[in-house]
Formats: sequence, structure tokens, C-alpha cells
Amino acid sequence: MKKLGFAMLMLGAVLAGCGGDDDDGPAVDGSTVVDGAISMIDGAITTVDAATTTDGAVGACTPLPTAALPLTIEGDTTGAPVWTIPSMPANAMCPFTMFRMLATYKNVPRVAHVFCNTGAAAKSVTMVMEGMSIGRSLTDPMLFVYPGAPPVANELSCVTFGDDISPTDDDAQITNFSVAAGATITVYATSLQNDFAGTYRLTVSTQ
Repeated sequence: MKKLGFAMLMLGAVLAGCGGDDDDGPAVDGSTVVDGAISMIDGAITTVDAATTTDGAVGACTPLPTAALPLTIEGDTTGAPVWTIPSMPANAMCPFTMFRMLATYKNVPRVAHVFCNTGAAAKSVTMVMEGMSIGRSLTDPMLFVYPGAPPVANELSCVTFGDDISPTDDDAQITNFSVAAGATITVYATSLQNDFAGTYRLTVSTQ
């Protein structure tokens, strides 16, 4: 029994030494949509699940998929952290200059997905976020993309965003935005109003 207890003690000591610190995410480069060096990733953490992503989880990311194999994530904004939706006039583009003023838009649930380009070249990325149109429960999905890993320093400073695909389709889509080799991005999966929360599907593809 003494030998077994010693072995368990040694195993505990080994496991206790497996932690690590993470670096901050990259900045936006003027010549590309997103650029910069990838944040350090603990070897034991390579993905962040949509249901458990939390603010401040710097460094953990999901590698962007290959062109041949799109990535599908089932998520749920119910009980997620909340934020204020930016004011988006007609034909507006990122970055925005102000948040919406009405209380209806000031506590909107959003899930932060963190992706990184682990390849040797830039990737052209397309994302589609679907809700009620495919039997999920989220109304009017929206996507906002930010440079670097969370936490997002300025939620007005998105690099691109996606709202209604068409006047008759309120799912969100972002098409062919460039993510440089080694870059990390944070993607807010959200909706339009405080009382819009529920399940969704996020599909990520690359070229």
C-alpha cells in the first residue's frame, strides 16, 4: 500500500506541472483583413466548444478547416454573455462608430468562437449561421468577426460582419474574407435583440 500511495503522489505531481500561459492575440494589418502571429496554444487544448466558450479564454482556438472538409458547429446562445449590438445604418461596414441606443439591443446573448489559421498560407473563409430556417430555435442570427483571441478590446472594431442572407432569409452569412497564415480571429455568434436566444448551426468553409 505504501508503494501504491507513493506512485499516486508522483502521478499527481506530474499532472500538476502540465499548465501553461497564453499570449495575447494579433492585431489587424492594413494590407489584409486579419494578420498577426498566432497565440500560444496549450498542447492539451486545441478546440473551444460552442456551448462552453467563455470570455477571457485567450489562446484556445479551433483550427480553420481544410477546403475539402468544412467545419460544422452546433451552438446555443441561451445563457451566454450579453453585449450591445452596434448601430448599423444601411450599407454599413466594419468598423462601426456607435452602439445601438434602445434598451432592446443592450443585453443580446452572444457566443464567442475562436478560430486560428494553422496553415502556411492565407485562407479565404466563408461562414453561414442558421437558426429557425433549419429547425433550430434562434431567430435572426448575426455574425461579427474580430482580430485576435478574446477578450475583444473594442466590440465596434469588427473586421467584417454578416446579417440577413437575403430579404427573405434572415440567416447570417460572411463570404470570402481572408485570414492570414498564423492569425487568430474571434467570431461572435449572436442575434438582433435581447429576447432572441437559442440554438443555431455555424458552418465554416475555406478555399
